[in-house]
Formats: sequence, C-alpha cells, structure tokens
Amino acid sequence: MELRRNWRRIVGGIGFILAVAWLAGHKSCQAESATGAVRFQLGERAAAVRSVRAELHRGDDPDVLGYWEMNFDARGSSPVAGPWKLRADPGTYWLDVVVKTASSSARVTRAIDLRDGASISVDVSDAVR
Repeated sequence: MELRRNWRRIVGGIGFILAVAWLAGHKSCQAESATGAVRFQLGERAAAVRSVRAELHRGDDPDVLGYWEMNFDARGSSPVAGPWKLRADPGTYWLDVVVKTASSSARVTRAIDLRDGASISVDVSDAVR
C-alpha cells in the first residue's frame, strides 16, 4: 500500500540519480579530451594554392575522425592556412593533406601529437608545386 502511494517519489529519485550519474560521466569524458589548433605552412609559393583539405586519422584506422577544408580565390593563400581547431583524445594522429593549385594536386601525410592547448604547425610546403 505504501509503495502505491509513493511511486512518484521513488521514480523521481531514481531519475535524479541517473541524471547526476550521466552528467558526471559526460563531464569526465570531456575533461579527458584535448583541444589544439593546427596551422598549415604553405611556404613561399602559397599564392598558387587554390585549396587545402586535411583529414584526421588515428593509428591504422582508415576512418576519418574529422576534416578541415579551405578554398582560396585566384589570389591564393597566405603562407599560413588555418587554424583548424581540433578537439579529440590526446595522442598521436596523422593528417592526410591534399593541396591543390591551378595546375596540380599533391597529397602528403603528416603525424601530429595532440595535447591540450597545443599549437601545431604542419609544413606542407613541399606539396605546393
């Protein structure tokens, strides 16, 4: 009889406990992730660049975790393109970068080490032809 009268209080208490547990787990997962900014060094021939596309991968996993793309007008890029603001688990990743000019396209792969607050400079100037 008592259970029948207090069922709302019991369900409400269980819901509150579950909500607090979910928030605690969600906040702890976010605390483990790192943020960083990636900038692409295009070098002295940057004015010839029409677009840069980078894909983020982890280890040998072929899945793309994220990507960044920037297109430029006929004047091309400045010597530095970016920033690409990343948020992921700390660790080593690799970038698959495609740099396109009006006459060519080149693909390069670079490794990065993502740590919280990192400012990462990726030299892809050898891809600009």
